[in-house]
Amino acid sequence: MLNRQLGDETLGYLQDEVRRIAELYPRMPLSTVFDDLAAAQSDAFRLIERGRARPSQMRQLHVLATLLSWHMAKACHDLRDESSAMMHARAVGVSAEQAEHPALSALVHGLKSLISYWSGRGEDALFQAHRGRC
Repeated sequence: MLNRQLGDETLGYLQDEVRRIAELYPRMPLSTVFDDLAAAQSDAFRLIERGRARPSQMRQLHVLATLLSWHMAKACHDLRDESSAMMHARAVGVSAEQAEHPALSALVHGLKSLISYWSGRGEDALFQAHRGRC
């Protein structure tokens, strides 16, 4: 069996998808981007799990997984599914940690704070907001 490395074109395609989804998300109804968002998130995690990426590519994959999971958590929050939103927010945290990206880690805590606030958990929202300060 061949142990094929992740190609740059595959990574480039996923980067383009993340960019496209991020640009469409605030401008289009959620129903028009949700399936693409779910598919791209699944693709990102599948590529990570395969373990065939070079170290620099793996970091990029974790950044992309962070951004996609952030949008998925936001989508679940927008759909008022707070439990799923927080589950995806935890995935954001894991991906941001793996990417070793402090700004993305701050973004995670901001998202968790938002979800907690609108779920009526003010103390948790404040705790997450404090953790997210850079």
